[in-house]
Amino acid sequence: CGPADATTVGPDGAKHDVFMSMGATSVKVGVPVTITITSKDGAMHSMTSAELGFNIIVPAATDKADGTVSYTFTPTKTGSFRWFCALPCDTDNAGWDMTSDGTGAGQSNFMAGTITVTA
Repeated sequence: CGPADATTVGPDGAKHDVFMSMGATSVKVGVPVTITITSKDGAMHSMTSAELGFNIIVPAATDKADGTVSYTFTPTKTGSFRWFCALPCDTDNAGWDMTSDGTGAGQSNFMAGTITVTA
């Protein structure tokens, strides 16, 4: 996130390394879901949703390998639930380079999204 030589502009208008948006995702209540997250960034990240009961820590990438983690959970209730990266990872904006005003966990559309659980 945020290096001087980055060329990808995120929804916050700042330059970043590489990112891909997961966007909104739908899953079924009571059906196990496996999430695999790969980071090419040199900082740790997370995929956190208190409402769904997970805080997935994504390891930093190294010169030898991407940071990859898989996590399986079973949604127990229906609804639309927010997830976000809960770990400050940049030197700008008090560590929150996800938004221009440094709101961190309040960011949307970049390192954040929703998971909709249906019946």
